[in-house]
Amino acid sequence: MATPCQVRGIWTTKISPKGYSKIFNSIKLIIGLFCYGTYPYNDLFIKFLAKKHGINPSSVNKIDLDTEKIRVYVDNELKLEAYRRQLRKYLRKSCRYCRDFTSRLADVSLGGVGVPEKWTTVLIRTERGRKVFEYAVKEGYIKAKPISDGALKKIKTLARLKLNEGITD
Repeated sequence: MATPCQVRGIWTTKISPKGYSKIFNSIKLIIGLFCYGTYPYNDLFIKFLAKKHGINPSSVNKIDLDTEKIRVYVDNELKLEAYRRQLRKYLRKSCRYCRDFTSRLADVSLGGVGVPEKWTTVLIRTERGRKVFEYAVKEGYIKAKPISDGALKKIKTLARLKLNEGITD
């Protein structure tokens, strides 16, 4: 699994003038993730959680990061809830300019937008991705149900926002 920028890096091996297509051709399936951006450990855990909010990073057992908020849990208890815009200065600098929310170049893209907890949104992008997904459903490895029109609209809206503006507050 890879973030959109990592998927783009994989594709770069295919079109490289140095002839790295052999590496690309050895990859059987590219699974991309929906991504709003990533945070260096030191910035998110040390500067934001420890110094700003007094939360010991080693005590954190869960972090939920969705389209609007970050939620930090210690011993399964919510210790911090903050808006994503408060995290903007902790984002990796390259993430501020990324325009790909759904890993458009992947065979299959996965994310948590528009689905209930414990479900994952799956966008099938290639024939190879479709075959693997259908096989996994047929063999009972995963359960599938259609995504709602509202969920798809939300994904498209977020993807369009990131395409047009990069990471937004």
